[in-house]
Amino acid sequence: MKKARDFAELITDLRGGMFHQELSSAMIEITEAAMKTGKVGSLQITIKVKPQGEGQAEVIDAIKKTIPEPAKPATFCFVDHNSNLVRTDPRQTRLDDLRVIDVNTGELKEVNKK
Repeated sequence: MKKARDFAELITDLRGGMFHQELSSAMIEITEAAMKTGKVGSLQITIKVKPQGEGQAEVIDAIKKTIPEPAKPATFCFVDHNSNLVRTDPRQTRLDDLRVIDVNTGELKEVNKK
């Protein structure tokens, strides 16, 4: 069996050490996001070897990260008769021209409309 070069040495040699640095940074980014969100993150590396003639090869590396994201709150909407999403229930009767009585003065006041 042939003696294999330590793979970690190859990783640190790729692109003059830049691949190793990017890999380390990606691992920290994924770990922080996973701990913050409680969700799973992943890191995938691809290394391609392309022959370049007698005794030479081009090594092409790639990093794919799956960064977990925090859950975003949903917005509850109603569907109107034209299939538009709206924030107020179109079936609900609207109470226009509402007024309130100021309990301190007894004065009749209009309710602010949105």
